[in-house]
Amino acid sequence: MTSRFINPGSDQNQSLRLRRWTMAAGASGMVLALFFAAYLLNVLDRKVFLTTVLLTLGLVILFYTLFRSNLNLRFRDASLTLPQILAATLVILYVLSQSKAGHGVLALIYMMPFLFGVFRLTTRQLLGLTAFVAVSYAVIIGAQGISEAGLDPDAFNRNVLNWIVLTTVLAYFSVMGGYISRMRRNLSDSKKTLEAALLRIENMAARDELTGVANRRSLMDVLKQQKNRVDRYGKTFSVLMIDIDHFKRINDTYGHHAGDVVLRSFANTAAASLRDTDVFGRYGGEEFLAIVEQTALDQSSVVAARLCELARTLVFDELASGLRISVSIGSAEYRPPEEWQETVDRADKALYRAKDGGRDRFELATVPSPN
Repeated sequence: MTSRFINPGSDQNQSLRLRRWTMAAGASGMVLALFFAAYLLNVLDRKVFLTTVLLTLGLVILFYTLFRSNLNLRFRDASLTLPQILAATLVILYVLSQSKAGHGVLALIYMMPFLFGVFRLTTRQLLGLTAFVAVSYAVIIGAQGISEAGLDPDAFNRNVLNWIVLTTVLAYFSVMGGYISRMRRNLSDSKKTLEAALLRIENMAARDELTGVANRRSLMDVLKQQKNRVDRYGKTFSVLMIDIDHFKRINDTYGHHAGDVVLRSFANTAAASLRDTDVFGRYGGEEFLAIVEQTALDQSSVVAARLCELARTLVFDELASGLRISVSIGSAEYRPPEEWQETVDRADKALYRAKDGGRDRFELATVPSPN
C-alpha cells in the first residue's frame, strides 16, 4: 500500500486520474484567489475566507489520498467525477450563503466545477447538479431576504434575476455538456470497435485460415528475423520441413472435409507441443514448417522425433475406422552467411530423403560446404 501511495506505478488510468486531479487542484487554487479578492473587497469576512481555504485544502488532500492509495478503484466511477463536483459545489454554496453582497457575481464560479463533468457525466447527471444548485441558491436568496427585513427590493430582484440567469445557463450547459460527453463515448466505442477490427485483420493476415497456425507470409517474416538475430548475436536456429504422408490419398478416399480435419488436428497438436519461443505454421498444402529457436541440428532431431510420434498417435475414427497418419520431416540448421531460403531448401531436400527412405521418419540436412 505504501509504495502505491507514493507512486501509482504503470497503471495508465490511475496516472490519467491523477493528472485530472492536478487540474482540479489548480482550478481550486484559482477559485481561492477569487475568494481572496472578495475578502479584500469586503464581500467575505476573514473567518469565512479562512474556513473556505481550510475546506478546499481538506477536500483536495482527501481526493489526492483516495487516488494515491487506489481506494478510488472501489467505486463504480474510479475518477470520482461526481463526488469532486459535488464537493466543490458545496464549498461555493457555503461562500454564497456567507457573502455580504455580490454573490450574484460569485455564482459564476459554479461554471468551473461543471466543466470537469463534461467528459464524464451524462446529461441527466449534469441536469441533476443544475437542479441541486438552483434549489440551494434559491434557499440562500430567500434566507437572506427574510433575515434582512430592510433589504432593498431592487437588490432582491437583482438576486432573483441572477438566480434565473445562472439556472438557465447551467441547464443549457448541462444539455450541451451531456451531448459532448455522449459524442466522446461514441467516439471511444468506435475506436474500440476499429481496434478490434484491425486486430482481426492482422490475425487474418498472419494466420492460416484453415488451421489457425501461422501462414507462409508470417513464417517468412520470422525466418528473416531469426537470420538477422543469429547474424548479429551469433546464436543459431533450425527449421523443420514437415509433410503429411500420402495426404492426397486421404482426400481422394475420404473427401476434402476429412483432409481439412486431418490438417487442423495435426497443426494444432504440433503447435501445442513446441515451446512458446518456437513458431509453427503451414507452409503450403499439406506441408508445415517449424522454426525452433536456439536449437542446433542434432537437437532438432529430438523435436522431429517427437512430431513424428505425435502424428502417429492422432486418431480419426470419426472420419473412418482405422484412419491414421504419419509425417516425414527434414531438418536443417541455419549456417551463416547463407540466406534463410537456402536453409529452407536444405530442409526440403532432407524431407525428400525421408520420403524416399520409407516415410514416417526424419532426416537431417547436410551441412553446406564453405564458399
